[in-house]
Amino acid sequence: MSIGTILVLTLAAIIICILLNYKLNINLGIPAIIFAWLIGCFCLNMKVKAVVSQWPTSIVFQLMCITMFFAFATQNGTMKKVADSFIYRFRKQTWMIPLVIYFAGFSIGGMGAPGATANIIMSVIGFNIAAEVGLHPLIIAAVACHGGAAGSELPWSAQGIIAKGVIQEYWPEHADSYTWKLWLAYLILSLVICIGVSLIFGGFKKRAALEYAKPESFTKEQKYTLIIIGSVVGLSLLFPIINTLCPGITIVKLLAGYMDIQMLCMVGILLCILLKLGNQKEAIAKGVPWSTIVMLGGMAMLMNIAGEAGATDYIAALLSKNMSPAVIVAILGVLAGFLSFFSGGMSVVFPMLASLVPPIAEATGIPAYAMLAAICCGARITALSPFSTGGALIMGANPVEKNAKLLFNGQLVISLVSLALVGAGGLIGIFTLL
Repeated sequence: MSIGTILVLTLAAIIICILLNYKLNINLGIPAIIFAWLIGCFCLNMKVKAVVSQWPTSIVFQLMCITMFFAFATQNGTMKKVADSFIYRFRKQTWMIPLVIYFAGFSIGGMGAPGATANIIMSVIGFNIAAEVGLHPLIIAAVACHGGAAGSELPWSAQGIIAKGVIQEYWPEHADSYTWKLWLAYLILSLVICIGVSLIFGGFKKRAALEYAKPESFTKEQKYTLIIIGSVVGLSLLFPIINTLCPGITIVKLLAGYMDIQMLCMVGILLCILLKLGNQKEAIAKGVPWSTIVMLGGMAMLMNIAGEAGATDYIAALLSKNMSPAVIVAILGVLAGFLSFFSGGMSVVFPMLASLVPPIAEATGIPAYAMLAAICCGARITALSPFSTGGALIMGANPVEKNAKLLFNGQLVISLVSLALVGAGGLIGIFTLL
């Protein structure tokens, strides 16, 4: 069967998966696995075992380890206590409220919480603050959404490990540096958007001091949790940093390779269980995003099957021959944003489009990290859309009914304008400067 036919079948399968998810709320991964089997076995004559081998074992294992570990911090209230402490510290500097909520959400996301968790915590807190000090609700929507998302893009956090896992498949030697570049690109873009929204709607005006109750001190369990999280993250970063600054030290290079975040998280999980910092059954059942894993794994299988047939090389060749490098980067970013309106940004769209990057980079010489950063920013920046999970959660946390329509329209407009910025950034070469 020709590559063109396989490509058409794959695109049709993706559209059907998205429609089943959008209309019937069926996890994208389930029909994707079925289509991977049908296309692989009946169109490409692959064995079932070969189709099953397309499951992204490494990414799934990392995601399971890290989310299970950080689930203990959610259970025992450590994450919310960090956010409350952050806001209380700046309660008198009310002009800073938008940035405080952004970085409080960033802290929650950076502690391993999925973006949606940070969204719901910070939007509930933020809307209450907005009502008290007269802050425009769209400011809260933007900072609550993008703060948590920026934190979760860190290499050890929920979305960052998906990006790093995908990158490791194609550029294992650059996995760390590329993941940091993707995080930096989204951090800068999200801050520009949040600051812009805050300026437009008067978020930085000086207001009376915020009446915010002083959080109780961290409990013994929460202190232990913070120490364990700090140790796990610290050890995963310490030796790679030393190895970069002082290359050639054998033991440091060895430890930099061994002190892997996923394995350190397993040690952290065991310590949390032994110290009774949470319920291990709940951490496994509710802390691990099994729905995301099924979605990610199923779509990865489908795209890998298409890749086996040469479909990704075929698309990459079409783009490489007919478009300039700047246009290619812009198109990838905008396409990622468009697709993420209907499906998971980092769990589905990023892995899907990242598979196009290697052949395009080889054919055109465009830096791979520039295309990956555009895809990442496009896939994440539309999270504020009312059609996405994050945007819907934020709208659901709004306590003022008359603001519902305002939020719906405003979140959609901000998402579209943000996506236009991604496209413009690709056209003028911003992503190549990382």
